[in-house]
Amino acid sequence: MNQETTRAATPPAAAHAEAPGGGWTQTLLRWSNIGVIVLLFGISTLLSQYFLTVRNIMNILRGTSMMGITALGMTVVILNRGVDLSVGSVAGLAAVLAAGLQPWGVGAAWSIALLVGVLLGFTNGLMIALLRLQPFVATLATLIFARGLVYLYSQGSNVLVLGPHPLFTFLGSGYVWLVPVPVLAWLAMYVVLALLMKHTIFGRHVNLVGANPDAAHVLGINVIWNRIQVYTLSGALAGLAGIVISHNLLHVFRIADRIAILHHGDLVSVLPKAEADP
Repeated sequence: MNQETTRAATPPAAAHAEAPGGGWTQTLLRWSNIGVIVLLFGISTLLSQYFLTVRNIMNILRGTSMMGITALGMTVVILNRGVDLSVGSVAGLAAVLAAGLQPWGVGAAWSIALLVGVLLGFTNGLMIALLRLQPFVATLATLIFARGLVYLYSQGSNVLVLGPHPLFTFLGSGYVWLVPVPVLAWLAMYVVLALLMKHTIFGRHVNLVGANPDAAHVLGINVIWNRIQVYTLSGALAGLAGIVISHNLLHVFRIADRIAILHHGDLVSVLPKAEADP
């Protein structure tokens, strides 16, 4: 009896002890992605003398900055236990509006494109938080809706930017020292979002709701409003990415070719085809 009591009272530390080498395994898994990237950089450098040049690295960063901006918003959505399939189509719609409305003035075109992203993100939040739709279903509906608006606005034809404003050109093709402006926009959004998530009530609420929505509600957090804010932020960043895309392409959007890619959320794949336009 005493032996059984002693055995039951003893914490099962041995059962939870890590197996030999378990710490090394976790470390390897944690750093494996970075290791693969370093390996790819090394192989590419050996295969081409031009790969590891400042100009090429800046071009790579420019190409990934558009996806990076949308990924920032998606990160917050995932932390909040959600998913947003619509970011690609929202960015595509914002890009077409930012380019097509450029004759109204750069400020007006940018504002409308960004506002559309905010409104579509807000709509996602309402459908998910208030109507209790699954994020997959709600954001898929927004994806299709945004894609339809692109076809409706463009009538399936090219959106041509004639005599782009200097600011229009600068955002897509300009440099500050050796760094492309789209990369600076990406880095700026990263810093702002990092501060927002680490040093504001909103950031703490996002993490709490993502960890346990019921417990967050008991603590007095407005879970519905927090989720609406999260999807609105994602839509705003998708709109910003669309603005950057529109200015980076500068000349022609071939709508029928682009949106089939954009509605899957693949922003980077848009660029090579656009650059091939005459």
